[in-house]
Amino acid sequence: MESIMPTCGIATVQRAHDGLTKDEIQPNQVNGLSFALDARIENLRHFVKEFHISYSTVQAASMIIKQSHSKSIQDIVFGLYERIEGFPSIVMQSGRDIYAARNPQGYTTLFKGESMNGDIDVVSTEPFTMNAINTELENYDNEINKVRELNPGELVKLGEGTIGRFDKGNNQFFCGQEATHFMHTCSHVGSTSAYNMRKSIGRGLAKRSSYDADVVIPVNDSSRPAALGYSEKSGIPFEEGIMADRYFDSFVLALEAVVKEKSVIAITDGVRSGNELIRAIEALRRAGTNKVHVATENVYPLPPWACDLSPMRLGRTLEARRRETDETVEEYLKVDGFMSNTPRELADEIGIPLNRLHL
Repeated sequence: MESIMPTCGIATVQRAHDGLTKDEIQPNQVNGLSFALDARIENLRHFVKEFHISYSTVQAASMIIKQSHSKSIQDIVFGLYERIEGFPSIVMQSGRDIYAARNPQGYTTLFKGESMNGDIDVVSTEPFTMNAINTELENYDNEINKVRELNPGELVKLGEGTIGRFDKGNNQFFCGQEATHFMHTCSHVGSTSAYNMRKSIGRGLAKRSSYDADVVIPVNDSSRPAALGYSEKSGIPFEEGIMADRYFDSFVLALEAVVKEKSVIAITDGVRSGNELIRAIEALRRAGTNKVHVATENVYPLPPWACDLSPMRLGRTLEARRRETDETVEEYLKVDGFMSNTPRELADEIGIPLNRLHL
């Protein structure tokens, strides 16, 4: 930590997934600018045709920046927001200057933190990041104690503050996938925590479910609050039935003591590719589970652009693979039941109007 104290920079934390290519590695650099963004846009097909590029949000943003005739960061960022639909928050670095802007329609959150003496400025999509940084700063008698959520469309320069705002009217949205799994469980939107939103989603699933089971288990970390909410509403005991194998990263183990000869409801945060879910189901079957019912927090199937529109990625989604056969979702997953949310149900569970939900 001491070696980086006088420096500045930007970085992204991106979970690996099927189809991730070198074109999507961030930060990227173009025209002397380094930038990183939360990569998903709705009109990506348009830019694939216009620029003859691969299905990459990063490449699309790079081409638009290259076409900019202005050296002004504000003009460049606002030019991106003019052309791209569903464009998320972005961070840019020019020399030692760092800029950050939140999506004008507020799809995702962006937070700015400042230290007590003003010598450290941080932006992050996750407010809990500030706590992690403070742990590292304990030996420097300093901490980030001024944290605020940027307004939609707000552009800030670290060390100076707000330098502009891009206005797209009053059409503010919230990304449903932030609620189900993108956000860290410790994070929050306004006064509402991701943890409580996910518990509410679980309670909603339980309210509509007719499954008879012995235990409720989470498939992954982000689905744990939803599984707890499902358990509380249904009265079915919550258990930790699946664990990652520390010796093999992609392998999961089911706890026989919990699931053997039991009927299980497995709660998952989503089924974009289905790979993690299928591995969990296979582990449950190997452990001798009698019945496996799956409930997903997310809307299923997701709209195509939510899978980044890449034919390679769409070919790996559960829905695309299943359509190659006449099987139902239950038959394809080899489970005894499958349920998901509709957009209206998800909006009700996280407490927003349906017309503000963005998938």
